[in-house]
Amino acid sequence: MVPAARIVYVVRDPIDRMLSHYMHNVGGGYDERPIEEALADPQSSYVTRSRYFFQLEPYLDAFGSGSIQIVSREELKNARPETMRRAFEFCGVDPNFTSEQFEREWETGVAKTGSRFRVMDRAVRLPGLRALDRNFDRFPESLRWIVERLVHDPEGGEAPKPELPLDLRDELVGLFREDTARLEELAGRQFGWLT
Repeated sequence: MVPAARIVYVVRDPIDRMLSHYMHNVGGGYDERPIEEALADPQSSYVTRSRYFFQLEPYLDAFGSGSIQIVSREELKNARPETMRRAFEFCGVDPNFTSEQFEREWETGVAKTGSRFRVMDRAVRLPGLRALDRNFDRFPESLRWIVERLVHDPEGGEAPKPELPLDLRDELVGLFREDTARLEELAGRQFGWLT
């Protein structure tokens, strides 16, 4: 349908992504299992959503590697202006565009593990409010930022993540090693994950 599409694929350390996903589900009341049980299943959504190259393969088949740029969360955090410039250039838009909004980080606050998050997350899943949740990204950013500050408290810093037992971490590193190596080969750089 869109053969000349330019795809920007944003990734992050796969184990950090799993921990964040787990904390989101625990905070929302959707997973009450101990971390060792929840993250140990290689077929779980925690694992499969962190297999980035696996997820990217259908897009590579459809669009080719030249139509896809990989951007890591770490690059956005540590070198945001350069990363945004590279992404804009890839998309064929003004690479010098900047905005004060680039400094905002969404859904990172400690409130993700608190009761406000759970109430809001449950509320938007009610039948009458599902459309609101699905269309939230269409609201003016100023309104979304008010909700973000209320629900996630981005000023409170990142929510602490639980420590993985060393044997489980080693198992996950082994599980993600090949997928990450293929992603790094495609990106043409190392991300420094899984060390």
